[in-house]
Amino acid sequence: MFKERNKRSEKSLVKNSTLNVIKQISTLAFSLVTFPYVSRVIGSANYGKYSFAASIVEYLLLIAGAGSGTYAIREGARYRDNKSREEKFCSEIFSLNIITTIIAYAILAILFIFWGKLKSYADVLTVLSIRIVATTIGVEWIFSIYEDYLNITIRQIITQLVGLVLTLVLVRNETDYVLYAVATVVAMSGANVVNLFISRRYVNLHFTLQISKKHFKPVVYILFYSAMMTIYASSDITMMGILSTDRNVGIYSVASKIYGMAKNVFIAAMVPLIPRISYEFGQNDTKKIHEIVDKATTLMIALVVPCSVLLAIYSKETIIFISGYQYADGSGALRILSLALIFVFFGTIYTSGIMLPRRQERYITILATVSALCNVLLNLFFIPWLLSTGAAITTLVAEAIVGIGSMLYSWEYVNFHIIKVNLIKCLCPCAIFILVYFVMLKIISYDIIRLFVGGGISVILLITYYLLADKNQFYSIVSMIRGKK
Repeated sequence: MFKERNKRSEKSLVKNSTLNVIKQISTLAFSLVTFPYVSRVIGSANYGKYSFAASIVEYLLLIAGAGSGTYAIREGARYRDNKSREEKFCSEIFSLNIITTIIAYAILAILFIFWGKLKSYADVLTVLSIRIVATTIGVEWIFSIYEDYLNITIRQIITQLVGLVLTLVLVRNETDYVLYAVATVVAMSGANVVNLFISRRYVNLHFTLQISKKHFKPVVYILFYSAMMTIYASSDITMMGILSTDRNVGIYSVASKIYGMAKNVFIAAMVPLIPRISYEFGQNDTKKIHEIVDKATTLMIALVVPCSVLLAIYSKETIIFISGYQYADGSGALRILSLALIFVFFGTIYTSGIMLPRRQERYITILATVSALCNVLLNLFFIPWLLSTGAAITTLVAEAIVGIGSMLYSWEYVNFHIIKVNLIKCLCPCAIFILVYFVMLKIISYDIIRLFVGGGISVILLITYYLLADKNQFYSIVSMIRGKK
């Protein structure tokens, strides 16, 4: 009976991870198709305007969400077997989000009044701000609580397709960056109205001012943590917009966008760990927690490290392929950001997978605060000096602080033997990638052809290496992906 439960649990976890990855890949596909087209059509300066406005909206989204999404998933997963308690909890969180959404729009109005620079971004900011209310009514955290990733994924794919069509139809020249914002809002938030109605199959939401005070402390901790994370994730573009030109913002935004797409795909595979590990913590099943974390570590190191190195090696070719030669100056920034992905993996798996379920919001907040402050202070020095490369360096430092710090706080759940063994296994293929690249430089002069030929050969060699070096581990990874024990 216990073994059967473990088997069903593992299959469900793999299914949820796969669906969440598919959801992120649909977003990635939208970006991969629209991003090269839009960045070429509207140019680096207008793409810089769009990116700066989008970075402002990210801060407002953070305020509107109030950190409650992560908190709701964690706590709601504990109550989902108790219908009345779950409904009361979800309604309180939903009501809290409505209040914070109103606050977010009030802040936007104040910024328009007192920050003169924003007046030239008013049109694109107004359009992008629709995402704030759409995210609140989308209540995606309810579907995560009940691990219903299939419905979210299907709706996301449909709206991404609609957004893609709108982008190709509406964006025709340099002045159409506002229309691109419209298409982006549809693609990112179009499914949220539908989410609100479909969520009724799980809970009947209602607005209430009787919000339990017990929510405020953890929500404030998570909000502060999320604010610090957003600062070091978005402050680069925001500060580039303040300290530099729209063109430099556009160049760095391309590198940051590519980095963000890769980062989101890797994180997506780990998001379903949160409700599952929270459940196991509630059951006091330490053994099961170790098993989940160890398997996730093995799989993700085998994927993240080689992919990060490969992206770093072909950074220039990737940027040229996606956005054209006018953005090629951002290759140095992308090379540095690619290496930051390794720290992102460790930071995500231990903050979201271990520290949050253990209710260690205070320590996460400390980590986020230190990393954010370092990022902002270093940006003030590096951006005027090194521009996009300097912004990338500060992001790498910030990700390293969170990654290493979260491992220290989760010490008893960190299997250093598994980490060391899998990192060592990655050294050989990474060295092969570098060798292949230098060979490609000698024999292929066209950047895009070099990217596909060299990258394709590297991936084939990576698979071959894992088959020869550790066939059992390779098949266990394949079995895990397929949902077999």
